Amino acid sequence: MYVTVLMNISMQHIKKNYSNMPIHTILCDIDGSLMKPSSGLYVDEEIAKKIIALEEQGMLVILNSARALSGVIPLSRQLKMDEFGGYVICCNGANVKDAKNGHTLFEYAIQPHHALDIWHTIIKYQLVPGILQPRQMLALKMTKGYELDAKNCHIDYILTNKPEDGLKEAVWKCTASGTKIEIDRVFFSLKEELEKHLPVKVIRSTDTFVDIIDINVDKFRSSNQLLRQLYKSWDEVSVIGDGLADLECMKAASYCVAPANAQLEVLKVADQILPSCEENGCLVWLDELLRK
Repeated sequence: MYVTVLMNISMQHIKKNYSNMPIHTILCDIDGSLMKPSSGLYVDEEIAKKIIALEEQGMLVILNSARALSGVIPLSRQLKMDEFGGYVICCNGANVKDAKNGHTLFEYAIQPHHALDIWHTIIKYQLVPGILQPRQMLALKMTKGYELDAKNCHIDYILTNKPEDGLKEAVWKCTASGTKIEIDRVFFSLKEELEKHLPVKVIRSTDTFVDIIDINVDKFRSSNQLLRQLYKSWDEVSVIGDGLADLECMKAASYCVAPANAQLEVLKVADQILPSCEENGCLVWLDELLRK
C-alpha cells in the first residue's frame, strides 16, 4: 500500500519545472535530508562539493535543523559557509546565527522555571528529561536517543537529578527521550499537558526524541523572520525536508523537494521526490540547481 501511494505521489509532483525559477537561496534540513539520521557531523564529500559549487555561483545556504548549535556549526564549516556566508537555524528554530561571523541574530529561550516544570512533567510520563543550553545538555540519564544526539552534536552531557543546579545559561529547548513504544504511548497526552499549561510547543523530532521549544518559534517562523531580515522572499527559496517540522517551510517555498524516506504528509506537498537519504538522493536536487 505504501509503495503504491508513494508511486502516485511521485507521478503527481515530479513534473513541476523550476528551470526558470529565480532560486537564490536553499533552505536545508539535515537529518533525513542531506544525510542519514544520526550519522555524525558531516555530509558525504560529494554532497559538500555540490553545495560549495552552488555557493561559488552565488547561492545562499541556510541550514535549518532540530540539532543543537554544536551539531550544525561543524557542517557549516565543511560547506565553507564561514567563507561564503550563510546562516544556521538550530534547535527547531530557537537560535539563529550568522555562519560567517558567528553573531546571534535572534533566539527564543524557555524560562528556567518553565524548564524545571517541563523536567518534572516528563518524569511523570515515565520518559527521560533533558535541558539543552548553549554549552551543555542536562539529562536525568542516558538513553538511546541521547546517545545518538551526543554523537550528532558533540555536546557535553551532564547527568543529574538536580537540574536547577545546572541552569546557568539560556535554555534553548527541553527534551524527552525514551523508546519508540514509550513515546508512542504518551506523546499526545504529554503534548496536550505541556502546551495547555506552559508557553511551549512540543515536537516529535525522532522516534526516540521529543523537543519542547518556546511557543513563539518553530522552523518556519525562524526561517521567515530570517528571510525578512535579509529582504528575501520565499519566491526565491528552494527547500529540502523530510519531517513534519519542515512542512510549513516547504509549503512556503517556490520549489520544495523531499527524499523518499520523508513522512507521508511531506511527500504529498513535495514538488519533487528524490531517492532516499540512504542513496544521497539530495544530489539529484543539487545537480538540477547547478544546471540552472
